[in-house]
Amino acid sequence: MTKRKKIKLIDKKLGRERALGQACSPEKIIEIDPRLSPKIRLSVAIHEALHIVFPDMSESKINRSAPKIAQMIWDDGYRRIQK
Repeated sequence: MTKRKKIKLIDKKLGRERALGQACSPEKIIEIDPRLSPKIRLSVAIHEALHIVFPDMSESKINRSAPKIAQMIWDDGYRRIQK
């Protein structure tokens, strides 16, 4: 049985890339701008994770799905604990 590679979240200022987050699929690395609010960070993390988990999913479907998932998790009481 093979062990699945864990998705790794990294804080990186992405001003030059003009992005809130970005995913590197084969490496399973997500870079997220650390200046985001906790709620936006959650949505961006889900958005980028969807790119890695479902690489064939269209951008428009991810753009519709990620905020809905993030809102459901937020409404359930998720809050980020700062490191």
